[in-house]
Amino acid sequence: MLSFHHSKGRFSCRAVGVMIDRERLLMHRDVRDDFWALPGGRIEFGEPASATLKRELEEELGVTAEVGRLLWVVENFFTFRGTEFHEISFYFYVSLPEDAHIKAHTEPFEGDENGDPIIFEWHPIDDLESSALHPSFLRKAVSQLPQETQYITHRDEEENEV
Repeated sequence: MLSFHHSKGRFSCRAVGVMIDRERLLMHRDVRDDFWALPGGRIEFGEPASATLKRELEEELGVTAEVGRLLWVVENFFTFRGTEFHEISFYFYVSLPEDAHIKAHTEPFEGDENGDPIIFEWHPIDDLESSALHPSFLRKAVSQLPQETQYITHRDEEENEV
């Protein structure tokens, strides 16, 4: 994985999916956390970011998705569980097959993160500004997806914000 510890904290490189269905955004969280993030995972050495995302969605959700255009490259700085993070993430627009079973969910549902349960839920895009979605720039950005890839430097200042 492109993730390592440094004397000042931790660095990681992630691929992330932006999945929208019927004006809803798919988000997930660890069962121990009180905030949401978008599905994805750490990039493996030698693995393109789009391939990482496709693999992670198959592992966590059991769906074969089409990884589309790159929306954002985000350099994100945050503190999580007492550790400072410097993270670079590639956010892709993802299309799900019309018959994808996860589209039918109207309540939270469980996925799998290497044997540990994670909670997935569709959230109305109109409600994102008041949600606990991190990184927090996504709360507004998802409602107006860019036409061209954007580079964003983002910093969530509060402890445990991701």
